[in-house]
Amino acid sequence: MYPWNISIGNFCWIGDNVELYSVDKISIGNNVAFAHNIFVATAAHDVSLQNFPTIKKPIFIRDEVWISSNVFINMGITIGKGAVIGSASVVTKDLEGGYIYVGNPAKAIKQRKSL
Repeated sequence: MYPWNISIGNFCWIGDNVELYSVDKISIGNNVAFAHNIFVATAAHDVSLQNFPTIKKPIFIRDEVWISSNVFINMGITIGKGAVIGSASVVTKDLEGGYIYVGNPAKAIKQRKSL
């Protein structure tokens, strides 16, 4: 939506039908992989108020993150270095690096092994 709000590091891969809804900043680190059908949302509407104002918060995706297909990432999220997000997961809070996350909402199921 606003390409000037997006920064992408080196050696990243972005699959088909990935939408970066960049009303606020989206920062993507190095060696990040996005599969297909992913929605990254930096804004939404505050439905608690009568006029539904837009609210926005930045998203930070650190180095060496892999995001599988059909994932939704909500605004204001930081995804730590080396995190893996499984297919069809919904990310509603910050994710610590080095873990594998799955589900709705996404939860850690396993720590990744060091190389």
